[in-house]
Amino acid sequence: MNTWQEWEQVNKVRLNEKFQTSESQGLIRILKEDFTIKGPDLSESEFLRLNDAVDRLLLNEPAQYITGKAFFYDIFLHVNPSVLIPRPETEELVELVLNSPYRGKPLRILDIGTGSACIPIVIKRKWPEVQVVACDVSKEALETARKNADLHRVDIQFLPCNFLDEQDRRRILSQKWDIIISNPPYIPLQEKSKMGLNVIAYEPHLALFTTDNEGLTFYKAIAEYAVNHLEATGSIYLEMNEFHANKIQELFYSKGMNSNILNDLSVNPGFCM
Repeated sequence: MNTWQEWEQVNKVRLNEKFQTSESQGLIRILKEDFTIKGPDLSESEFLRLNDAVDRLLLNEPAQYITGKAFFYDIFLHVNPSVLIPRPETEELVELVLNSPYRGKPLRILDIGTGSACIPIVIKRKWPEVQVVACDVSKEALETARKNADLHRVDIQFLPCNFLDEQDRRRILSQKWDIIISNPPYIPLQEKSKMGLNVIAYEPHLALFTTDNEGLTFYKAIAEYAVNHLEATGSIYLEMNEFHANKIQELFYSKGMNSNILNDLSVNPGFCM
């Protein structure tokens, strides 16, 4: 019979070979909570699953994909390799919207490239009166998004849309919006080598990388779309590549839209207008 204490001691050593001690402790805690280990003894199935999880962690697989859960803002979400793992910077983007002057109004909100639906779910939970539509090109991502919306009992309309296809977005997303929000793909492919193995090997490239050299593809599409589909009193909230913040701002200026660049907690530029 294996005990939790024995397993913990052995696997802390294994994880410490790859991670800092504090990270190893955090990962052990996540696994204990996910497998709901309560008693001192481990069943054979628990022992095997825990060992498999550590093996996967040592191969750089994110803990969130191993457990199938990620924490975002104040909720848990289902995640898998079809969707990005939500980041703290995206929480800040949501906070910008929730603290905006729009609060309490029956708005129409569009989330572009919704992934796990982390953004629209939190907004809808905080603002039940708003109409929220979320789109994504990935059918698998939309399945995960719907699962998360059902989990949190929020009414969000999910639409399949290739936003980079002008005809597709005009046909599917024909109405006007008070708020357009997005964490679009913005990492140029040539920067792929700078990313960690846990990101490159496991997270969806479709949601991360663009084929242009400056990561502006989606921002151009959003700017072009917003000209005819953003209300005159509306706003756009976007995450952005910090190294191209000024170019993105100039892009929206060229479409006749004022814009502001705001820093997140890491002092990297975020964007709203």
